[in-house]
Amino acid sequence: MDTVFESISIQTIAFGSCHKNSYVSSQDPSCSSSSDNSSASSSVRSNGTIWHSITHKTKPDLFLWLGDAVYSPNSKGIASLDTLAKEYQTMLTDTRIGYTDFLHSMQSSTTAGMIIGGTWDDHDYGGNDYGKEMIEKIQRQGLFLKFLHNSTKLASKLEVSSSSSSLRQGVYSAMTFHGPSSSSSSSILVLSLDTRSGRDYHIIPSLGGNKYFPKLGSIIGSFTRWLTAAFYRVPLYSNASSSSTSSRSINTDEKSSGSNASSSNRVMLDEEQWKWLEQYLSISSSSSVENLPSVILILSSIQVLTTNPLFESWGHFPQEKLRLLRLVNDYSKTRKERNTNDSFAILFLSGDVHHGEILDSSQILLSSRTHHGDTTTTTSSIMNGRIMEVTSSGMTHSLSNSFHKIFVGPALDIFSSHRYKATNNKNNNKNRTRMNHTSFYFLGRNYGSIQIHGSSSTNPQDDDELQLQINIHNHHGDVILTSMPQPLSFYSFNMTDQELYDIAYSCLNGHVLNRILQGMSYLHNISVLLVVVFMGLVLWKRREIRPWRRRKQLQPSTKTKSS
Repeated sequence: MDTVFESISIQTIAFGSCHKNSYVSSQDPSCSSSSDNSSASSSVRSNGTIWHSITHKTKPDLFLWLGDAVYSPNSKGIASLDTLAKEYQTMLTDTRIGYTDFLHSMQSSTTAGMIIGGTWDDHDYGGNDYGKEMIEKIQRQGLFLKFLHNSTKLASKLEVSSSSSSLRQGVYSAMTFHGPSSSSSSSILVLSLDTRSGRDYHIIPSLGGNKYFPKLGSIIGSFTRWLTAAFYRVPLYSNASSSSTSSRSINTDEKSSGSNASSSNRVMLDEEQWKWLEQYLSISSSSSVENLPSVILILSSIQVLTTNPLFESWGHFPQEKLRLLRLVNDYSKTRKERNTNDSFAILFLSGDVHHGEILDSSQILLSSRTHHGDTTTTTSSIMNGRIMEVTSSGMTHSLSNSFHKIFVGPALDIFSSHRYKATNNKNNNKNRTRMNHTSFYFLGRNYGSIQIHGSSSTNPQDDDELQLQINIHNHHGDVILTSMPQPLSFYSFNMTDQELYDIAYSCLNGHVLNRILQGMSYLHNISVLLVVVFMGLVLWKRREIRPWRRRKQLQPSTKTKSS
């Protein structure tokens, strides 16, 4: 359901994913519904729930779920409707979890209260790694939308109408808010995508949701995804007008932005959802720049820009990813062409992966060009802007307290070319932050926030100085990773089609196959050299190329005849 909240001004947004009710009491034995709040800072430290940290440290105007708001206690197979309904009810009623206290606190802290929005992922959808093959999708959709509605009722003072699950097939939605009160002309558009209801299998179907592998399913799923990425044959790209230094090309029959005709013919979003998204990311000739949103947040339960093939992501559906990137790039390009002084930001938000990180497309392009032999390119020399994404995952459990970190930790270091390399991010070994020259991510329990700072200009119509800051917080609310305040133009872009292509195929890039083919190329060259040497030796043996030896053999007979 698409809603416009005319009376709510947004300055601080909090978001998170992967919340398992059963983990709260076991990990946070000190959590309770104590009413002693005389010291906010001490209550944050003494109460282990992450919701207390969000309440007292971040104080958001809007909270966005990025998927996996609840988990089924039974990890085998598909969760029943009764199981999901019980987990949603537990979230809203069990004071040990802290969610309901968070909602009540936010309702009383501001004039209008707080809105709860977002999307689902596989676990609150009902099955690990499931897509459109899920049963009872409409009923599951109704349960999730009812959960968001009941959450907003507890957190907001507004009369919020119930979302009807029969309006569309999928939980995708749009919400529009006013920006910071200091900038009356700004607005914020939140587009929540549904990456489950219409999604196909992976190119190699993931076994993560197989009921026969409840403990090892995620590892097996990660391995099958890596196989898909490692041995995928990337189609070639050819575009004479492209100024990119990359040598890769794609056939013209595969370039259509609306085509799903990749070699795997897999889709992430169904066509109805694509049409809905295109309506919001299109600018008509009659559109006024003043009426366009200053900030556009696109919520995807799975990552968009990642180069890591172990997790579910848009990268395993490269044609769908390319279509999404072209859509947002065309929107950004059109706005820049309409008004070169137009200041706006487009940002992706994602969850799912049980760690936190900030992603930056300029780092992907830099790595791609370096890989193809361009050693002169730097991040600052990429002048077409950058597509940014922030991932927050693991509100109650993360890789820091999971045996998976033995395998995933090194993989996060290897597949790191997508990360925003900010020098101001904080290193905190106590909270298991892994940071070095190649890795900027946080493995502990976390949530994210976005702060939109109002303009300092005396002109209320001037929102050019609006700034946006991305943060990843640990469960105490401390900022671990941050982009620092950046102007909105920092988050806008106007890329070439080949740059978008390089980003789209940065995950499913056939890195092992390319090395094998490269090795075969070396073997071919060596074989050719050996053949040339061998033929030379054969010819060397032939008398036709050794006349000096024939003359030497004839010399004795010549002397005898003369004597």
